[in-house]
Amino acid sequence: MGAIATLVIQAVYLSPGGLFLYSTGLQRVNADHNPDYLVYLGGQLAHHFTGYFAAAYLLKEPLAAILLVALGLFALRGKAATRRVKLFLLLPPAVLFAAHTVFADNLGMRYIIPVLPFAYLVGGAGAAWLIRRGAWGRAVTAALGLWMLVAAVGVYPDHLSYFNEAACLTKNPAAIGVDGGTRCGPLWLDDSNVDWGQSLKQVKHWVERNAKGQRVHLAYFGSLPPSAYGLNAVPVRPEQLAKDPEAGVYLVSAHFVARAQAAWLRTPTEIIGHAMYVYRVSTTPLP
Repeated sequence: MGAIATLVIQAVYLSPGGLFLYSTGLQRVNADHNPDYLVYLGGQLAHHFTGYFAAAYLLKEPLAAILLVALGLFALRGKAATRRVKLFLLLPPAVLFAAHTVFADNLGMRYIIPVLPFAYLVGGAGAAWLIRRGAWGRAVTAALGLWMLVAAVGVYPDHLSYFNEAACLTKNPAAIGVDGGTRCGPLWLDDSNVDWGQSLKQVKHWVERNAKGQRVHLAYFGSLPPSAYGLNAVPVRPEQLAKDPEAGVYLVSAHFVARAQAAWLRTPTEIIGHAMYVYRVSTTPLP
């Protein structure tokens, strides 16, 4: 596998120095890493959380998929599968997950994406086990598949921000919908788990329909300038969100909503694209 990977890298870079360029690129990934940066999990801030990626998996994967993985682990027990099959399905993801838990920055579910294909194979084993149970097993398998389909359609096209129903169970069960527990996502995780500045186009359309000609304040988490979509708004810095706002329309990225401690950010008027929170402040709060 290492030899094949080397050949692929060389072919892609079309250069004798391909591997060198690849290693240089890896080193530059964290070139701007801030060792003092505090990561966010469940309302807490710390340099590192041991359970970060476990929480991210359990909150952002569809519950139906997690249930199938649990069934798959049960189906692979004992002599139900050969040792080689078990090693192939379980050892690589276990090593990857453990390595990321110990060494990786706690910045997003995306870090453990290489683990997911193995999880889906184990989930497939769980589905096969259910189907062999007979009519009731096939019915349960179909229901789990339909559940995942509803979640995918319900959160479309904002899949980056998806959270399953468990995200709202203890916080706000009433917020559970066809998009799972996505509306409760910022209560648990931030950064690329919910918001990577992907909703600017939707924000532009929303402003044209709902706030045209009004003064709009924008606290935006992303790298693309809002002006690229013709969005002219008053920029708001993250530290300004801690203060009581003056009257007006405020659009706040989910990343900042997650981290801010201000009470006024807990009750949005509307959510655009599951990533931009809308607040209509009618009067300036009294001191």
